Amino acid sequence: IQASTDALAHDLRTPLARLRTRLEQARLANADPQARAAIDAANAEAEALLATFNGLLRLARIEGGAGELEPLALDALVADAAELWQAVIESNGQSLDVDLEAVQVEGDRDLLFQLANNLLDNASKYAGEGARIRVSLHAREHEVELCVEDDGPGMSAQLRERAFDRLVRGEDHRGSPGSGLGLSVVRAIALHHGAQCRLEPLSPGLRVRLVFPRAGDALSKWHHTSPSW
Repeated sequence: IQASTDALAHDLRTPLARLRTRLEQARLANADPQARAAIDAANAEAEALLATFNGLLRLARIEGGAGELEPLALDALVADAAELWQAVIESNGQSLDVDLEAVQVEGDRDLLFQLANNLLDNASKYAGEGARIRVSLHAREHEVELCVEDDGPGMSAQLRERAFDRLVRGEDHRGSPGSGLGLSVVRAIALHHGAQCRLEPLSPGLRVRLVFPRAGDALSKWHHTSPSW
């Protein structure tokens, strides 16, 4: 099923990109406000589909082993992601607390930055107005623990069991923007780095906890550990 999904995503990405271009050309050639509004709505749907297919292709590349690992400062990378999201979170009427310890891991910088972005995006998107979002990073002997948590409505036990699957979205969020791939990409990146990842309920809210091996520790010991999905 995964191979078929990836092939379908690849085949449809180009015609969807052409469709977006033609819709934009039609909008520029049409001065009627109602026609432009209809074209804008169609273009938004095409962009959402294209984002989903791009996400599926990105996921396939990660699961295929893309990305070289090298020692890097995870705290600096997470700080950059938090700084990027600070204004968005505050514009949503939310707050962001950051507690980062200086730690190093073996990782791919681009993939880990995407992981941090996806976690902050999900927290901001689903925690709700007025929510408090907290990012923490700490060393635990041979481990590095990254947590992103919020005090929003949280996630049901049933949804937590399926949240890392592709294209899974809660019933309350099916009309909101998004592809349902955010946590799937997080899981794929975590596995690529020999990390464990789990969702934990809070009262109220939700915590996403990732546990990485510290830089210098053998990744092989993590590859033989059962992931905590």
